[in-house]
Amino acid sequence: MDHPDSGHQHADLHRLIVLSDAVFAIAMTLLALELHPPAVWDGQIGSLFAGMRSALVAYFISFLMIGAYWMAHCGVFRFPDLLAQGVAKIMAVAERAKRTQIGDKSRVFNTARIEALELDNLMETARATMVSAAAREESRGAHDRADHPKRDDVNWLKHTLWYRERDRLAYKPVRLQPLTVASFEPKARVY
Repeated sequence: MDHPDSGHQHADLHRLIVLSDAVFAIAMTLLALELHPPAVWDGQIGSLFAGMRSALVAYFISFLMIGAYWMAHCGVFRFPDLLAQGVAKIMAVAERAKRTQIGDKSRVFNTARIEALELDNLMETARATMVSAAAREESRGAHDRADHPKRDDVNWLKHTLWYRERDRLAYKPVRLQPLTVASFEPKARVY
């Protein structure tokens, strides 16, 4: 099995794909966040940000670590050894994230609480994606496994459901008969 660093051209392609994944993830994160400036803009903004500095730094470091592990181990082109390493690294970050504490106990404009909730959601998304990608032994759409280059409708034409308890996976069949439009036969993408 070729490894992502086996050839210069393949490595360049992999870097480009990782970069595009990162740009997409950052863009989606920025679109999903609702940022509202506080009402204290008259000279107090510096002290406001100074008080939030440690929480903001911790949040951004966690975000960057998760993103780096995700991009390096679970890109579009996936290799079994990298997926296994990525699952282990995300699980280690998830264990560290459990120790996150909030010092700010206020109920008004508590950015630390919002950041903790965002970190929680980010961890669950990363765990669900990594565990599900590692389990899916086929290539389909934007999921290209080096060890399973073909699409496998017999075993994998199903939805993956991730459960937080013990990172359990379950599966649900794909509904091939739509309710309001004509049905079409699933087939491999060709370019």
